[in-house]
Amino acid sequence: MSEKDRKIRGLRKSNEESNRIAKESIETALLQILKEKDMEEISIEEIVRRAGVSRMAYYRNYASKSDILRKIVEQIFARLSAAMHPFLLHEDWSGARVALFRELYRYKDVCRVMINSRMAGTMLDYFNRFSMSYAYNDSEIEKYRMIFWAGATFNLTLQWVKEGMVTPPDVVTEYCNAAVQKRTDGLPF
Repeated sequence: MSEKDRKIRGLRKSNEESNRIAKESIETALLQILKEKDMEEISIEEIVRRAGVSRMAYYRNYASKSDILRKIVEQIFARLSAAMHPFLLHEDWSGARVALFRELYRYKDVCRVMINSRMAGTMLDYFNRFSMSYAYNDSEIEKYRMIFWAGATFNLTLQWVKEGMVTPPDVVTEYCNAAVQKRTDGLPF
């Protein structure tokens, strides 16, 4: 490899690192500002100023303010999926719920911001897609079953977030497991 090729490769890595830092700064800035204001009140200028990046860096990475939150949620759901996957492979539903609620708790500030920014629908879409990715088959009843559980889990999460997530994740898991157990015991829903 020539000296020129090494310099170009180094420059490319440097640009990638700069872009990663810019994204993180923008995401962090938006989350901080959302603790103070509603989404509609926030300007792009305010985000880039707080992030310490240029408008060009913003537009190179994001199409809108909502796009930033969607990308943050995508990252969180990728982490949720990774945490839950080993349990789901072995149909350890209780273990999967523990992993889910512990991971959500790690991102409680983001969860609050999403709900306070009226982006709960975006979260529900991710819950639905995630749930559907573990469907046993493509039958209609299986699709409805998975959407049912996604909705139940989402609503439990929504209530937990609205209450400030003061209940520890393992206790929320116990509540969820108890609700599932009552349903499988044949008690009225």
